[in-house]
Amino acid sequence: MKTSMNPLYRSPSLRRACAMLLWAALAAGGQAAAQTSAPPPQRQAAPPLPEWDALPAEQREAMIQVLRERWNQQPQQRARMLQHAERWRQMTPEQRQRAQRGAKRWQHMPPEQREHARARFEGGGDLSPEQRAALRERLRAMTPEQREALRAKLRAMTPEERQRWLQEMRAKREAKDTSTP
Repeated sequence: MKTSMNPLYRSPSLRRACAMLLWAALAAGGQAAAQTSAPPPQRQAAPPLPEWDALPAEQREAMIQVLRERWNQQPQQRARMLQHAERWRQMTPEQRQRAQRGAKRWQHMPPEQREHARARFEGGGDLSPEQRAALRERLRAMTPEQREALRAKLRAMTPEERQRWLQEMRAKREAKDTSTP
């Protein structure tokens, strides 16, 4: 009896991307479990785990099953999952480490800090790449004290105040841009 392979797993790059997504999901699940239990007693460092191809077929299948269930249970997320897998595949090792550190930092953020981060992200979401580059340059030109004062000012604002302030700053910048030849 011939069985056909799931089209998702035919492409080596998709298999690698799925494996990376699965690894990240398992790591996140392990962190959540670790947060809910008492700290483990001191133990010796675990030996490094083998490469994917050296894992027994049962272990590979168990990890793929988690991804398969998520894929089947969340059809509305499939395009997003593929997009994330492709982005992950194209990242350099350094970019992947930064992404993992960012995800870990996000998981440990209190809800108020997450809300603040969302508001900051949304505030800059409508900037063009040129405007974002100009903003980065202006921030780099500030002294550390000036940057800290700006952070403190923004932290003290409610999300609505922050949004209003950002709109005012954009209006001033646009007026300045249109008046400059």
